[in-house]
Amino acid sequence: MKNKIAIIESGFMSNYIDGFITLCKKHNIEVHLFTFYRNSNYETLADRVFKLESVYLPKKFETKTIVEEEIKSLVNIDDYDYFLTDCMGLSFTCNIFHNISLTQRMSIARNPIYRKILQIFHKKQIDHEKHYYKNCPKMVVVSNYLKEDYSKNCSYPKEKIIVAYPGTNNDNLINLSENTSKNTFTIGAVTCGFVTKGGYNVLEALRVLKKKYSHTQLK
Repeated sequence: MKNKIAIIESGFMSNYIDGFITLCKKHNIEVHLFTFYRNSNYETLADRVFKLESVYLPKKFETKTIVEEEIKSLVNIDDYDYFLTDCMGLSFTCNIFHNISLTQRMSIARNPIYRKILQIFHKKQIDHEKHYYKNCPKMVVVSNYLKEDYSKNCSYPKEKIIVAYPGTNNDNLINLSENTSKNTFTIGAVTCGFVTKGGYNVLEALRVLKKKYSHTQLK
């Protein structure tokens, strides 16, 4: 058994990379970190660090190929149990996705002009998505909706998709029972993926709320 995992520092991974490495060490799993940063915050946590010279640009899928080639020139990827990437799909990694695929985004866009523009300017990316993840060992998504999305639109086997609902760190949340009154309406919103996750519906609801209850203070 290899007991060795590689992490490519990307996407949302900075939100949990320290906890993940700590968990790996608890179970005697060696962790190697691949980073695009000259001074990563997690260098001291990993057993070995590789500084990548290539540049990754999310909207230019060609850069994924360049990153792949550099990593394969540095190590033998078969020496690891998994390579983990977050929101940066590579062909040989265990990919973690928080957002819908471009194909799905195009299909749910209400405006036909927007759909056409998306199709024209992201054609290479969309074609890339449909065929690129077939050989990935695993895929982790944050909802069943995404599981159906990537299975249908990216030809990825459902049995290789793991649904892991995202957790939250409550340490920094304010105590809502303090400094509030019956005339204060307090809401919280996570706006990543604002358009596709109903952001405009929230704004419309707030507009109606403010109009109907003008005396209410929104916080």
